[in-house]
Amino acid sequence: MYASDNKKERVAVYIDGSNFYNYLKDKEINFPKGTKFDFKAFVDFLVGNKRECVSKRYYTGVFRNIDGS
Repeated sequence: MYASDNKKERVAVYIDGSNFYNYLKDKEINFPKGTKFDFKAFVDFLVGNKRECVSKRYYTGVFRNIDGS
C-alpha cells in the first residue's frame, strides 16, 4: 500500500532460523557446506528497492533441555 505522496512501503522481515537452517541443509538445495550465508543481502533482496525495511529479525524460538525443563 502506497501513500499518495509516494512514500515507500514499510516492511519488517522475520526469518524462522530453525526452518531456514534446515532448508539450507536439504540435499536438494545443495547449499555449499562451510559457506557463510549473507543474511543482509538476502533481506535486501526480499525488500527490494521500492520498499523500506524497518526491522529484520532472525529468531530461533525457545530451546528446551533434554529433561524438558
